[in-house]
Amino acid sequence: MKRLLIIGLVLGSVGIVGGGLFVVGDNPTNSDRLESEEKTTNRALLHVESVNNSEDLNGSVIEYADLTTEQQAVFKQAVTDDDQQAAIPDDTYQSVWVDNTAVRYQNRTYRVLVSEP
Repeated sequence: MKRLLIIGLVLGSVGIVGGGLFVVGDNPTNSDRLESEEKTTNRALLHVESVNNSEDLNGSVIEYADLTTEQQAVFKQAVTDDDQQAAIPDDTYQSVWVDNTAVRYQNRTYRVLVSEP
């Protein structure tokens, strides 16, 4: 089997006739990688910024505990990211960050902004 795997890697694909199994080597092309990168970069982004005085905010502040589990994960990722942003997965409801201008999390207030590609 190891010899068959090595041949498959060299040739890019291997056909096994007797068992009706056809194995294709995993060798993504440049276009596959570009398509994957486009999917990642074409997502909406959540941007966060810590604010000192929440009274300066024009809009409503939502508590972190009121976010869904998925929204909490995106928010935490943005807070810990060096650029203070995180991609919002397509299946995560993002209007909460549009309807509210800030999130209160661990005794701090963070201004939130969603940018679309």
